[in-house]
Amino acid sequence: MLRFVIGSLVFLASSFLLMLTVIIRCLPALFRALLPFLRILFSLSVRTYKAILFRCSGFAYEVLGVNVLNGPFRSISCILLSVLLGSVFIILLHINLIIPILILSTLHGLVTHMLWDELGSGNMRIGSRMD
Repeated sequence: MLRFVIGSLVFLASSFLLMLTVIIRCLPALFRALLPFLRILFSLSVRTYKAILFRCSGFAYEVLGVNVLNGPFRSISCILLSVLLGSVFIILLHINLIIPILILSTLHGLVTHMLWDELGSGNMRIGSRMD
């Protein structure tokens, strides 16, 4: 009986390691497949955040004396917008994964800030060739 249990555990461990190896080998192809989707997602995010922050920039400058369209304030604004949208998502769908969704929202806001100038300039079109 003990040999059966040990043999089963060794089989499960080796199967898990084989599965993990296959998943790791497939990651580059998976990322290449997800790249167009991520480009569209972040392009829409940048355009949406620009529209929201352009409307709020005058109010923020008058009340707080900061320009939310430049520098670290743009980064903070993008992160806060993403966390706010993630919180609304959590509340509307009654999801119990609060911490992971807030971490993903924070990363989304940071990446949106980093891609702001590239994707939001209007010079880059999705699916167009850059020669």
